[in-house]
Amino acid sequence: MDDVSWRRITALFAAALEREPAERAALLAAAEPKLRAEVDSLLAAHEAIGPLDRLGGHIDSLLAVAWASTVGGLGAVRERATSVEPGQRLGRHEIRGRLGAGGMGEVYRALDTRLQREVAVKVLSRRLLARPGSLQRFEQEARAASALNHPNIVTVYDIGEESSFPYIVMELVEGESLRQVLSEPLPLERLLFLATQIADGLVAAHERRIVHGDLKPENILVNREGVAKIVDFGLARFRLDPEPTVAGAADTPEHPPEVGTLQGTPGYLAPEVVTGEAMDPRSDQFSFGAILYEMATGARAFPGRTPLEMLARSLGAEPRPLSEVRPDLPAPIANAVARCLRKA
Repeated sequence: MDDVSWRRITALFAAALEREPAERAALLAAAEPKLRAEVDSLLAAHEAIGPLDRLGGHIDSLLAVAWASTVGGLGAVRERATSVEPGQRLGRHEIRGRLGAGGMGEVYRALDTRLQREVAVKVLSRRLLARPGSLQRFEQEARAASALNHPNIVTVYDIGEESSFPYIVMELVEGESLRQVLSEPLPLERLLFLATQIADGLVAAHERRIVHGDLKPENILVNREGVAKIVDFGLARFRLDPEPTVAGAADTPEHPPEVGTLQGTPGYLAPEVVTGEAMDPRSDQFSFGAILYEMATGARAFPGRTPLEMLARSLGAEPRPLSEVRPDLPAPIANAVARCLRKA
């Protein structure tokens, strides 16, 4: 599927979702048969699985569900295969319990039996192991994070494979995700404390010419001491140019995304990423601005009932100015957020 076809499909799908089911037939009747068939499969998946944000906000997951429902394999996509059990060993690491799951796999608490320290072990999902590029993305996450040594980025210790389970061993962060912290607007002091740390971590990555690519509250952990740590570099891009990006110049990704797919999380993706352009440090800055807005207001900058609605808002809508929502914030903070969220 090329970029033009993808954009036509997503545009027609978004338009169909805005109409009542009885009104969709007339809209789709005017489309060419191949385009109509693609949109019909997406609509069928939407009806089968319910609100699309249950898919974790990833449009490529939506396409996987649409494909699976077409061939009768929806149950296989819904299933999250259990990977490892407590007591099992992955290398020298003894699994103690499950911590959570992300887009690419499950994360476990484990004991490094050689160093006698607790670690986090991320195991690539069995379901994704057979998908093209998944193992490469998983290994890329380890390479990107291990290239960075910074207190605001989770440290990667090792990577390996045991009994066909690829895994990454990393620092165990005792605490909660920024998403859990954002139950309400943050007081100014805490907002600045966390925002400065996230920015410092981003600077460290960008100085090594690494773009995170999926910055969102779920990918920022806050430990018990209040220290923020960026995690999950599975969509990271390594920049090839030795000089910082200048206005109007686009870097070339070392590992570009597959044509026709959109990788990342709607609501935090920069407009140029949504439209298929190259990702660079400014893309992370847009995501950072969306996070800052949420930290300040307790509401998403680009909300929506579906991922496609969030993408459309990222492209064409402006969030309510911070100066109106949080008049207590100093003007320089509101200006910084607005600068991060500029469409161009």
